[in-house]
Amino acid sequence: MGPLWPREKGVIMTQQTQIKKITGVGLLTALTVVLTLLGNMIAIGPVAINLSLLPIALGAIIYGPLSGLLLGVVNGVTVLLAPSTAIFLSHNVFFTIVTCLLKTGLAGLFSGLIYKLLGKVNNTLSIVLAALIVPIVNTSIFCLFVFLFFYDLLLAGQGANAFVYFCLTIVGWNFIFEIVATSV
Repeated sequence: MGPLWPREKGVIMTQQTQIKKITGVGLLTALTVVLTLLGNMIAIGPVAINLSLLPIALGAIIYGPLSGLLLGVVNGVTVLLAPSTAIFLSHNVFFTIVTCLLKTGLAGLFSGLIYKLLGKVNNTLSIVLAALIVPIVNTSIFCLFVFLFFYDLLLAGQGANAFVYFCLTIVGWNFIFEIVATSV
């Protein structure tokens, strides 16, 4: 079988390569959905056991930035369907959707770009940085958007203490867990 189309400078993607990529991204998509759903059901105290960022990082590293973006958006859609998102949806539907899709979508995209840019210099370093960027971008965008668009929702409960608790305890511990999980 001949080449289908040029993928990059001088690289031709064959049908067999294309099928492997579609299959790999499909499997990682299914894994992302399952891990996202499980992450909403399993928690230790206030910390959700979220392993759903792992397939995003893997997909971005193995299959490229656009695959990372796709896996991140799938994760965001799954998060939108989770019961824990209902409070944000009831407060502001538009910014909840934007937050969920953007935080993991950009995390996957940036992960793939970092791997692609640094992979030629140092493969091990590029893998580690690409894996670490996923929870960093995900958590940073989430915290920024909560502060910009949902701060009054947190203040309505317990005032400024609720926001501090939210950022330091729930997001902080979750971030630490995610960074450790993706770096391993």
